[in-house]
Amino acid sequence: MFKVNITFEGKNTFASIAKDFEKHLTPAMISLKASAAINETLKRSIPVANKEIRAKYTLTNKGLIKKVAAIKKANSKKGPGGLWGSVSLRTNPVDMGYFKYTTRTKNIKYKSRPGSYKRQEGVNVEIIKGRPVFMKHMFETNLPYRKEGIEYAHTTIAGRGRYVRGRGFVPNPAMSLIKMRGPSPYAMLLNKDVGAKMSQYVQTNLPSRFRALLQKEIDKIGK
Repeated sequence: MFKVNITFEGKNTFASIAKDFEKHLTPAMISLKASAAINETLKRSIPVANKEIRAKYTLTNKGLIKKVAAIKKANSKKGPGGLWGSVSLRTNPVDMGYFKYTTRTKNIKYKSRPGSYKRQEGVNVEIIKGRPVFMKHMFETNLPYRKEGIEYAHTTIAGRGRYVRGRGFVPNPAMSLIKMRGPSPYAMLLNKDVGAKMSQYVQTNLPSRFRALLQKEIDKIGK
């Protein structure tokens, strides 16, 4: 769960906004609209997060944030101050084939023979824009997968070997293919630039949304 801390000041606090409408609306209705305001603002913050992810990472749309969790239901006992909301994100790492990459051959120095080089094939992966990383022993390949009984092929980055703690990927030609993966949507949202933009959007728009929903109920009564 991604946590958004919200602080309100002056006339923008939930309590002060609710006070402006308590003469015309019940505490239960005010709490209900507070819950709706949180829910709607969080939903509208998802495109903001997606935009920041696209600006920061080379990820295609297939790996972006898609699901918003339900808001805890309000009740008249707790009031607006007892409400909270959360955004549910996929924590599975994204297929590295969805990031920008190019296959290449790189000259690597021999440590034991100064001035000597060996040619190393691999893949240049750029997960964060402007920060390409050369991944040796990796290559582009088509891996099959089935969906609704139909077989497809997906182009991605893979390697033969296994991951060893403290050493990273250890190649072994005799082992099965391993599909490489990058960060998860949750990890990308935790990036300080991306998360800050999303939090700022919620903080800026939540009070006005709450006030608008309360005013809408007042207008219904007037009719």
